[in-house]
Amino acid sequence: MNSFSSPLIQNETDPRIVSARRWQLLVVLIAVSLALTITSIKSRGNPNLVQSLILNVFSPFQWTFSSGTRSIGGWWRGYANLVGVKKENEKLSNRVRQLQSEVNKLREAEIKLWRLQRLMGFNVEKHIEAVPAEVIGREADNWSRMILLNRGTEDGVEKSMAVITSEGLLGRVAQASDNKAKVLLITDWRSSVDSLVQRTRARGIVVGKSSRAGEMRYIPLNADVRVGDKVLSSGLGGVFPKGLMVGMVIKVTKERNGLFQKATVIPFVDAGEVEEALVVLRYGG
Repeated sequence: MNSFSSPLIQNETDPRIVSARRWQLLVVLIAVSLALTITSIKSRGNPNLVQSLILNVFSPFQWTFSSGTRSIGGWWRGYANLVGVKKENEKLSNRVRQLQSEVNKLREAEIKLWRLQRLMGFNVEKHIEAVPAEVIGREADNWSRMILLNRGTEDGVEKSMAVITSEGLLGRVAQASDNKAKVLLITDWRSSVDSLVQRTRARGIVVGKSSRAGEMRYIPLNADVRVGDKVLSSGLGGVFPKGLMVGMVIKVTKERNGLFQKATVIPFVDAGEVEEALVVLRYGG
C-alpha cells in the first residue's frame, strides 16, 4: 500500500513542481503589473522607445484580456435581456389567456341570446303567453325522465303546464315550488300526448317509451301512416297547445287481429341538449 501512495506524495512536494508554480505566479504578477503600466502610459501622452516596446509586446495580451472582459459583459447583458423578454412573454401569454376567456364568455352570451330570441319569436308566432326558464338539473333513471327549471310558482308556473322549445314539445310541469319546477319529459313512460299525423290527420296518443323515443298508439288500422310523417299535438285535453311539433315516425307496426296500429316516434326536441325552455302560461288563437 505504501509503494502506491508514496510516489503521489513525492510528486506533490517535488521541488521542480514547486519551482514551476512559483514561476507561473511570478509571470502572472508581472503581466498584471505591465498591464497597469500600459494603462498609465496611455493616459499620459506619447510613449518613449522603451514604453513603445512594452506596449508592442504586451498590447496583444491586454487586448485579449479586454476582449474577454467585453465578451463576458456582452454575454451578461444578453442574458439580462433574455430574462426580460421571458418575463414580458409570460405577461403577454397571461393577457392572451384572459382575452380568450372573455371572448368565450361573450360567445356563450351571444349564443344564449340567439336561443332566447328564437324562443320569444316562437312565443309570438304561436300566440302564447310563456315565461322563459333555464335548465338547472336533470333526472334520468329506469323509472323517470325529468328536468329541473329555475322558474316556479312565483313566476306563475303551475302543475300540468306545457313546456316547449322552438323545436317543439318538451314535456309538462309535474311539480312546482316557489322558484323551481320539475318537468316530465314526453319520453317518460308516464307521459301521454294526444297527437295527430300532420299529413293525413290520423289521430293517436304518443306515450313515452325510452330516452330517445315515444310510441304513438291507438292509430286506426286503416289510417295512412308512413315512415317520415310528422306528428303534432292535437290540442285536445287542455294541456298542450295545438300544432306543437312532437316528433317524426321512424317505424309503423300493425297489430295482428287488432283494431289499431302503432308508430315509433323520435321527438324533435333532444332533451339532453336543451338549455332554455318556455313554460306556457296561457295559449289561444
